[in-house]
Amino acid sequence: MLRVITPGLQASLQGKPRLSTRQYGIPDAGPADSVSMALANRLVGNAPFDTALEITFGGFAASIEADCAIAIAGASDEVTISGRSAPAHQTLHLEAGDELQIAPLATGARSYLAIRTGFLADAIFGST
Repeated sequence: MLRVITPGLQASLQGKPRLSTRQYGIPDAGPADSVSMALANRLVGNAPFDTALEITFGGFAASIEADCAIAIAGASDEVTISGRSAPAHQTLHLEAGDELQIAPLATGARSYLAIRTGFLADAIFGST
């Protein structure tokens, strides 16, 4: 489990796009970069459109409250775990007490953080 300390400019939970809801005034929505979200999910053993955290322009920090496996994909110039450099696009094993940081982005716009246990999110109109 992780607790968001600093969401950066914007961090939001994203699931699969909503389809066939425009007639109700609800856009398709979903992740801005579905390939990066699917990659992050794949690296932790989740389905491609399982709920992930979409982080816009970095500046994100979270504390790790229980041992977990995460992956960060997409734009990610500098990722650190408790001050140590960590690679993006790989499965990362974190321990309770670690702190995760994604620096403000110099290139790209969105990073996707997936966690093996998944995120708790309500499904509304077929998506989280």
